[in-house]
Amino acid sequence: MRVCTGVATKKYSTLTIEPFAWSTLHYDEALHVLQEWRDLAELAQCTYDSLDVSVQPAFFQLVLYPVLAGGNVMELYILTHLGYLYKSQLRTSTNELAEKVRDAFTKDADLTDQYNGLLDGRWDHIIDSRHIGYAGRNPPPANRLPALAYVSDDPEINILGVAVQGQNASFTGEPLLLRPVDPYMPPSETRYIDIFTRANGTFSYKIQSNASYISLTNANGTVTAPGNPDTRAIITIDWTKAPHGKSMAAFTINSNHSTATANLPIYKYSIPSPYTGYIEPNKAISIEAAHHSVEPRHGISYTEIPYYGRTLSGVKIWPVTPPPLTPDTGPKLIYDFYATSSAEIARLTFLLGASLDHDPSRPLKLAYALDGKESRTTRVFAD
Repeated sequence: MRVCTGVATKKYSTLTIEPFAWSTLHYDEALHVLQEWRDLAELAQCTYDSLDVSVQPAFFQLVLYPVLAGGNVMELYILTHLGYLYKSQLRTSTNELAEKVRDAFTKDADLTDQYNGLLDGRWDHIIDSRHIGYAGRNPPPANRLPALAYVSDDPEINILGVAVQGQNASFTGEPLLLRPVDPYMPPSETRYIDIFTRANGTFSYKIQSNASYISLTNANGTVTAPGNPDTRAIITIDWTKAPHGKSMAAFTINSNHSTATANLPIYKYSIPSPYTGYIEPNKAISIEAAHHSVEPRHGISYTEIPYYGRTLSGVKIWPVTPPPLTPDTGPKLIYDFYATSSAEIARLTFLLGASLDHDPSRPLKLAYALDGKESRTTRVFAD
């Protein structure tokens, strides 16, 4: 079982490079990565606790410390950038995130001290290298906190705050627009409305929708700052009752201070049956490299490389010493998908492993074709 796919994606020294490695705005990417680290830390800690005390020090040094310390650094940077988003929305919880970042910074030093003191200091200072606060290729003179976001309490501001997924602004008068939903979205992708305080105080709220086939978690409640300044209402669609075609659902968020509104585009369409390929949700299709059918040729095919890349795995040609190939002589990877929208221009993106044109007489190329049309060949590296 693979628990964390985000472990090998970024070096800690690169987390200060802009733009930030993971988006706090789109697809909840940063929070998904953070949860993967937390899941991995839980697994590593449970394993450590189950071991005999005689081998726990070795496991801590080789496994548990890298997981705890690495996840803590990731949490520090992710919460820092989440704080920038919260500040743009005037959330009072911005300040709470800043304190959590400070706690993570302190925890980093505590973990280092724990490692250095293990086995009476046998490996003292071996992991003392600086790793937080890089400003270039060289390490900083000491670990240093990134710039943190804070907001000031303004008793004159409207305390009701409302934000939706994919927008960095909160409600200011015009209805907020959520990202569209359709029946073929990945199970991990959700739509939600965040209710929060923009000033210290307390208010009650209630969310109502004009669509009977929509349900929400936390559809009513109370938020207060300080204490419980944020709540999230997750939207669920009953697709058996949703109308066919394109429609728009409206939400009204009422509080004892003011009212906010949000709209949700809903697309329900039918797919030819039977169909077993990938289906386009929300004008994008993302397919793992290994989720293909393969057409070998002349004893040459492709093989999967488990855990290679940012997500599931990678693929490579096999065997690794083939003669020069063309689209007509080389093996094919076939990915079946069904497009639900039309566009004059579409973007096709390949994620490739690091390489070079190591043989000038055989520059690296790839070829692709859509729906059996004539293939196109492109160089991996420009001249």
